Amino acid sequence: MRRVRWFGLQSKLPVDALAARLKQRAYNTEQGDGFVLEQLRPTYLVARFVERVHRVDEVLDPFGNPETFERFEYRSQQFRVSNYGPGLEFTDPARNARTLVSRLLELTDFDLVIAPVSIDPWIWASDIQSALGATGIIDRVQAKNVQIGAEALASVQIDARTDALSAFRSFVRVPDITLEKVRIRLPGKTGMFAVSASGGLEATGREHMMVIDAARSSLAQAGARS
Repeated sequence: MRRVRWFGLQSKLPVDALAARLKQRAYNTEQGDGFVLEQLRPTYLVARFVERVHRVDEVLDPFGNPETFERFEYRSQQFRVSNYGPGLEFTDPARNARTLVSRLLELTDFDLVIAPVSIDPWIWASDIQSALGATGIIDRVQAKNVQIGAEALASVQIDARTDALSAFRSFVRVPDITLEKVRIRLPGKTGMFAVSASGGLEATGREHMMVIDAARSSLAQAGARS
């Protein structure tokens, strides 16, 4: 499975200028973290942020004497910066990208604004299917903050073999519900994908790269809010 998440990005730096600054802050073992520029095109760049984490662990031998040993861990986060669409894309995003964001702010002299995006997942999923030229089956929908009483809210997930969206609408019967997540099973066992209102995508199957490309282009056309 491949996971991708998009964020809104605003900066006065063009892509080639940002690429030059990434090269200046290239990874080396002495400083412990840095960037690796992988692709540079007129409208986007692809890079990785590599972080070397040094740990010292202590254990006790069978006689109660402490022993220490060093351990090194390498973390890598791939990202893409585009001058169209939301602007910033993380591939298989880590739970905590604080160091990466801090380094990006530093090398751009804080001329950078990163913000979450908001998009209707059903419209996004429909646009992806149109770009793929394929119509799949909605087998899962999720929504949160569904009012079920005067002072009660619920999170709802509906799974179905054929049309989870229709089943969801029949079950909830509340107008203007905003969906949180939609999952589509593509025809011919080619895979499935799920999209979220916060700009997240999960794609599996042999067509997953085509799904990612379709998701990226449809986001650019839709103008996801940030």
